[in-house]
Amino acid sequence: MTNTPTPKSLTYDENKAADAAFAGRPFNDAWSASARMVYDGIVKALPRAETDVPAPAQAETFAEALTG
Repeated sequence: MTNTPTPKSLTYDENKAADAAFAGRPFNDAWSASARMVYDGIVKALPRAETDVPAPAQAETFAEALTG
């Protein structure tokens, strides 16, 4: 029999930090140190995009370059 600890619930600022990390928003310095650990852990775990996503104004030119 293995004893696995019960996962703890995130605090309000840890939850906000997690949301920000997944959305690509910056960390808010008003959040706690534990929120910083949550944020940094998620950012490190997420894959990085190797190419930049073109801005909407450049999307048409980008699409033409790919097809033309």
